Amino acid sequence: MTEPEKSPLNQAQIARFRLWLDVLKTVRYLGKWAALAFISAAIAFTAVFVSQSIESLAGKTTMLKAVFEYTTGNKAAVFLPWLVATVMVIWVLTERALRRRKTAQMQKHIRALETRLDPDRTGSGLPSDGRTNPKDNSDDDR
Repeated sequence: MTEPEKSPLNQAQIARFRLWLDVLKTVRYLGKWAALAFISAAIAFTAVFVSQSIESLAGKTTMLKAVFEYTTGNKAAVFLPWLVATVMVIWVLTERALRRRKTAQMQKHIRALETRLDPDRTGSGLPSDGRTNPKDNSDDDR
């Protein structure tokens, strides 16, 4: 028994294949131009924004000027580190209070869920705001 011969591609299939190749070449060509246009636009936008930033800062008293005056030794700018330190201390204390309040709030919910799973559970003895148990700070363990 002989195997049937594979039919060669007809002219219509060859023409369709060439058409697809041409379409793909066109897409690749347009993609290169689109990428070039995108890069050019990004460079133009960056240049415009940088020039506007420099223009808006020109001749005005800004935080940048205060930092520059402090680093160059101007006597009027000595208060800047104290101002920054005071603001940071206030921020740290506020964040700590917020964290403790949020932990205490969430602890109530966690305790209720754990009690629902195991009614005979015992607590760890930690305060509800997340601080360390006062008994853990003893020096007896050393």
